Amino acid sequence: MIMYNMPNSIILYPCYLIRISMNVRFILTLFSLLSVIQISNAQTKKVFAHYMVCNRPGRGIEGYKQDIRDAQAMGIDGFALNSGDWSQNYKDNAKLIFQAALELGTDFKFFMSPDGCCGMPPNEILEMFTTYVKHPNYFTYNNRPFLSGWLTGTKPQYRDFFKKVILDTLKKQGYNVYFVPFMYPNGYPSTPGYDKYVEDYNDVWKGFMEGYFYFGGPGLPEYAPPSLLNSGESCAKVFHDNKLTYMAPVTPYYWGEKQTGDGRRYFEFHGGEGIENQWKSIIEKQKPEWIELVTWNDWGEGTYFSPLDDINKYWPYAGHKQLGFYKTHKGYADLTKYYITWYKSGIQPAITEDNIYFFYRTQPKDTLASKDPKGPVKKQIGDVKDEIFVTTILKSKAELKVITGGVTKTYPVEAGVHHIRVPFNVGSQYFEIKRNGKQIIYVQGEDIVSDFIEYNFNLYSGSASSVPKSKNTK
Repeated sequence: MIMYNMPNSIILYPCYLIRISMNVRFILTLFSLLSVIQISNAQTKKVFAHYMVCNRPGRGIEGYKQDIRDAQAMGIDGFALNSGDWSQNYKDNAKLIFQAALELGTDFKFFMSPDGCCGMPPNEILEMFTTYVKHPNYFTYNNRPFLSGWLTGTKPQYRDFFKKVILDTLKKQGYNVYFVPFMYPNGYPSTPGYDKYVEDYNDVWKGFMEGYFYFGGPGLPEYAPPSLLNSGESCAKVFHDNKLTYMAPVTPYYWGEKQTGDGRRYFEFHGGEGIENQWKSIIEKQKPEWIELVTWNDWGEGTYFSPLDDINKYWPYAGHKQLGFYKTHKGYADLTKYYITWYKSGIQPAITEDNIYFFYRTQPKDTLASKDPKGPVKKQIGDVKDEIFVTTILKSKAELKVITGGVTKTYPVEAGVHHIRVPFNVGSQYFEIKRNGKQIIYVQGEDIVSDFIEYNFNLYSGSASSVPKSKNTK
């Protein structure tokens, strides 16, 4: 029998070689299978954005196409179409956005999310859904049309209304709906704890829905109360423990500028720090089937991710017709793309270029407005200071320079993702990244002012990269 000399003086017979060869093929096949499973799992993870249908982007159908392009550039798969009623304005806007997606031909998806704010009658909810459920851009899950909702309470009557009047009616019409709503827990807490979710699940939600969407929004992206992180993790556990699906929120920050009865409440998210805290909780602990960014275009509550340069240029909002009140959120959009990629792939993205993101109010928090009929922002929640929040994502260590109101501040920054808080001064704002004495990035932000008519706690956000990119928002 022939013997073979192998490396390291290992001597094997041919039968063993055949067995090793078979084992190697098996292992390679297994790795290939695992790779397919990993890709499949990644493909099932979807990111949507809460889209206020009442807030049209302007420019006709081209405005909707630009919204879709901007969303897709971030890695967003579709919009949850939030509608407070089904009047002609809503019908016209919905028609345009579905048409825009169809003409773009990119398989961008939508699902309906009726809003319980305004007493919409059941026939309107049914019409809203059935009008578009067979549209090629309507989102389905496991071959079932997806339906969500922002519902105002957790009581048997709300459950029975949706179950008997909406879901059962649709089932009789041949639509086996996959229902994943948000319902405010009893007592309307914005950041409910685990026991509250268990109580309401057992009392009302059990056997009623396929999953749950935690809207988030008002709260803080930290583990101190009112904690969006604790609430999201508790909600995920309750629904996953009961073998149901879960859709998690991500919010840039929250300012209820119209909520005069609640002190025009502002929650401090610290720019990119709040974004990272939410995504890490989602990726490491919540592990949701879907994400819904809260929101794409809710200008009135300051929770939008749309990177439009100035909303009022395209859609003159009745409450604030002056240009510049609704700040660009390009920095939020660009930074969120990094975490969407991480969530979908399950792997932290490699850093191949240098990027900077910055977030700040353009007014000092305690300066008085000369004339604001809504009054001051009395309820400021969290560690609210006059600061610029800078996030850097760098290939290797560098130097960050921030010039705020003529005052220069310099910080050494290591490779990777880092967050820096910089006390701000009124005046011009500049941001620079240098490495080995060479300027890598230089960008100017919006001025901070001390003379203003109305209070504005909307955050301005910008970004810049060492690799120039084509501008996709016009």
